[in-house]
Amino acid sequence: KIRLQRENARQELVTVAEHCGVPLAPEDQLAQDLHHWRNATTEEIRVEQQGLEKWRELDTLLEGLTLQEFQAKVQQHRENALLLSSPFSSAELSEARSNIEQYEAQIPELAAHADWGAQELAYVQGQIRSYAEHPVSVSDAEEELRIAEEKLANIRMLDDTLETTHLFLSQAHDSVHRDIAPFLAEVVRHWLPEITLGRYVDARVDSPTLRVQVCDQSGEWRDAARLSHGTADQIYLLLRLAMVEYLTKPSEVCPLILDDITLQSDTRRKERILNMLRKVSEQRQVILFTQEEEVLQWAKKNLSQPEARIIELMPVAYAMAASISG
Repeated sequence: KIRLQRENARQELVTVAEHCGVPLAPEDQLAQDLHHWRNATTEEIRVEQQGLEKWRELDTLLEGLTLQEFQAKVQQHRENALLLSSPFSSAELSEARSNIEQYEAQIPELAAHADWGAQELAYVQGQIRSYAEHPVSVSDAEEELRIAEEKLANIRMLDDTLETTHLFLSQAHDSVHRDIAPFLAEVVRHWLPEITLGRYVDARVDSPTLRVQVCDQSGEWRDAARLSHGTADQIYLLLRLAMVEYLTKPSEVCPLILDDITLQSDTRRKERILNMLRKVSEQRQVILFTQEEEVLQWAKKNLSQPEARIIELMPVAYAMAASISG
């Protein structure tokens, strides 16, 4: 088997040598000749590729010109350069050559300024032509000036009004935040240990941003927005309760209307939220809409009339069907 593989390899070596034009020789010499042939061919390809790249570069420089035309163009550029550099000394030219990259980098900006200047010049020239073709009397010009000054005065008055309004609104905004932040913190702090089962025991609200932070049993303060989804929902529920109390006049009682607030909570959180709402209902009416069977069963077990009332709503599809059949 090994002899057969060796014979096959030798035959393939001979075939490759014939294809590459390498004279036949003993196996070892033939392998070495093929190795030299590969290296020589690779070098020839590299040289040809370099020549091709140089040819492409030359073709780019020529820009479609013949060699004689290109030489004439180069001579013209050389003469122009000598003519332009004649007013300058050798030292000045040497300094300019050392900063040529910096000057070239400034060309786009200078070109943009030149374009802008050309546009301004065209505009002014157009204005001059317009005034030359349609001259305006002194009285008309004075009237236009008076109207323009009145408009300017109105605009300045409006600007002053807007600035003053913005100042008042900013002060009112800051004042409301300063007033409401302690109130929100107090309400959240009151219910927080109960609704989180003692995991968080304190709360504070930043006046400028109304950002809520809560403190755990170890004394570490955490942003409410970075807590778990369920805990954050509990805190935002307390903030809604605080807003109801803050916005309601002392002589009035505003109902608290909630919709599916326990949808993202597990069973234990649901029970704590519902127990808290039952206590809140002792001070104000609480209306809770829910689609959860678990909440309905809790209500049937823990609520009783006349303090509470459970109303089971008919699904929309059934209600529509009943309405149509009726």
